[in-house]
Amino acid sequence: MPLVAPRRSLNGCSCERRGTRARGGLHGLGALGDTALPSADQVKNLQAQINRFDSSAPPGRAIQPTPLPITGVVDLPTAQAAMAILVARLTWTLPNFPSANDTIQSQLQLLYAAYASDPVGYVLSNFSTVLATIQQYADSLKLSAATPLVVTQVIDALGGETNALMVLGGAALLFYYLGGK
Repeated sequence: MPLVAPRRSLNGCSCERRGTRARGGLHGLGALGDTALPSADQVKNLQAQINRFDSSAPPGRAIQPTPLPITGVVDLPTAQAAMAILVARLTWTLPNFPSANDTIQSQLQLLYAAYASDPVGYVLSNFSTVLATIQQYADSLKLSAATPLVVTQVIDALGGETNALMVLGGAALLFYYLGGK
């Protein structure tokens, strides 16, 4: 399963120009931060962290009201939600740390430009920083813990939440009837 949703180049074509080939794909990967693609488990962890900002978050902190599916693929909805959380964090920081105003403003401008041009590429090229920042921000807000990846993997292996509940319920009944305490 690919880790990146299929995309074309920024100008929408793959063509020969002046002896070099402009190719679609990952724009800016490694330019600012990470040089390797994140694993599917790392992406699932990011998606679980993003889902902490769901409708159960305090008022004004629910950035992703509908939970993202835990797919292990950095797609456009995942990248946009991650960047929205980063912007919200910086926006909150701005009035609280006036001495860092110029730095925060430049980071916001960078995020806005990346959001408009290539949010997936930005998240991939800065994956470690994006993941750590979102996790630390959610922890600082005391949001509910992210669903452990193991639980997500078990649910996926059983064919979804409904099947997982049926299997676990059946196992509990079997345990009860066999005299388990």
